Amino acid sequence: MFGGEAPSIFLQDNHGNRQVTNTGRVMSAACMNSEEFRKYVVERVEELARGTEADYIFLDEPHFSFYVQRGRGYGFKITREWSCTCEACRRLFREEYGYEMPRELNDDVLEFRQRTILSFLEEAAAAVKGADSRKRAAVCLLSTTGAGRVAKEFGKLVGIVDWEGVAAIKAVDMLGTDPYWILLEKMVPVKLLFKGLRWYSRVLDELLEVARRHGKETQAWVQAFKVPAGREGEIVEGVKIAVEKGVDSVFAWPYRAGKLSVLASERADYLWEAIGRAFRELGGRASSPSRGGRRGGLHH
Repeated sequence: MFGGEAPSIFLQDNHGNRQVTNTGRVMSAACMNSEEFRKYVVERVEELARGTEADYIFLDEPHFSFYVQRGRGYGFKITREWSCTCEACRRLFREEYGYEMPRELNDDVLEFRQRTILSFLEEAAAAVKGADSRKRAAVCLLSTTGAGRVAKEFGKLVGIVDWEGVAAIKAVDMLGTDPYWILLEKMVPVKLLFKGLRWYSRVLDELLEVARRHGKETQAWVQAFKVPAGREGEIVEGVKIAVEKGVDSVFAWPYRAGKLSVLASERADYLWEAIGRAFRELGGRASSPSRGGRRGGLHH
């Protein structure tokens, strides 16, 4: 519902609740200020919390959509189009700030968008606890930190300018992120300067720092999609780095390294086996320093 490869039935049936960019482009992502969307999410969260034996309800990458120009393969170039300027967002902004929402990302718009995301997550996480107090709420944030100016600009586009506000939400139990460095290399502005695993490591350091400050569990995701042949070892190294730093749980996405899908890694079977082998070897070392030694996990 926030974008990605999987289709969304909600967006298909609720075209009027999509995010809209500052140029008027309708995006394939739901607006978090849509009352219909919030109601839909809360109902689904409550249904899952009550009707399944899941330990966690996972809220994945809540963010404001932005327009990208796609190149060959999985490459892309980010433009300056940002969202959301739908009718609901413009109305709420006008009520809160006393003037019409501008077409540029000024400080008021940045604040408004971050507050929107925090409000959405507070409501969704509270719904988890309200449905079943034993269930935990996990949030995965896009990696908008750890790479200087580029990360800050990306944070402005997606609406998460810092992680502290999310970590401070009482009903959120786990804070995670997905620093997919091979994907990020596709961003033209950082090709020459970007150091993948070094950036990944810095992102995890900040994740751990913020999460521990607020007493949250931590989760890291490693990229298993569109991994070029010969770079599988980097993904395994990413798993090892997360475990050594004390991240509570480490996941790989997608299932089977995207085999037979548009997301397939070049050697999907080889990569999936390498990740599985790393998880089996490192599983006993995964611990939870932020939760007093409670065992974490490695999952793919």
